[in-house]
Amino acid sequence: MTKLVSLIIGLFSANIIYSQELSKSQLDQWLNNPDAPIPLVKKNRKINEGKLTFLDPSKHKNVMHSDNNIRIDAQSLKTGWVELRQCYRNLDAFPRVQIVYKYRNIRHLKIKSVKKIKSAKIEGRSVQLVDVQKGALLCISAQIQSLQKTVTGYQLQNGPFRRKFLDGYFPLHVTVNVRFPNLQITLESIKPKSVQGTKFLGIQVSKSINRVTLNALFEGVLNTQLNFTLVANLRHRNNKIVNQKK
Repeated sequence: MTKLVSLIIGLFSANIIYSQELSKSQLDQWLNNPDAPIPLVKKNRKINEGKLTFLDPSKHKNVMHSDNNIRIDAQSLKTGWVELRQCYRNLDAFPRVQIVYKYRNIRHLKIKSVKKIKSAKIEGRSVQLVDVQKGALLCISAQIQSLQKTVTGYQLQNGPFRRKFLDGYFPLHVTVNVRFPNLQITLESIKPKSVQGTKFLGIQVSKSINRVTLNALFEGVLNTQLNFTLVANLRHRNNKIVNQKK
């Protein structure tokens, strides 16, 4: 009986329980033999046990990429529902994969595109994949209720992002692109704090009018938090600070 590899996906996150550290023969034996022992991961590198560690992009090429595009509109500010388009690129090879979405509220889950995957279908809150080849691509779309109202504005929490195989965590590239066109909100803060310049390790952030993009390459577990404030509140606070200085 072939083992079913399960990817448990939370808000823009994935618990990826496979790795390119095993040989094809090790994977075949473990996946296709129900009595096979859990294979040992090669010890040619220090195994990350969950601690968030940012990596140098120049030293980690062709890493699995979780690309997340979020759209917040005027209705989102009232209901908390946002549009999500999520793509996984450079997947590892497995005979069968089950992706289970663990969002508290999710609707209209659809498969948008696949590449190097024999078949993909929706079953409830999951996507069932058969014969996933190395370098495969999967893109989905959905609506998720993930935007929370706060005292000063709104909060969008992402994560946990993680790529796990057995007891170790492996490199994962995550991009979160959030668009909020024609809305009177602005990004106030991000957690963890961002860094400036490509030579520094950490979360890279680029901002423009009504858009913010986060980019990170890491091992371990990453949780992010984007805090937005109403433009009117920001103006009021700035005016108050100016008046206090007079």
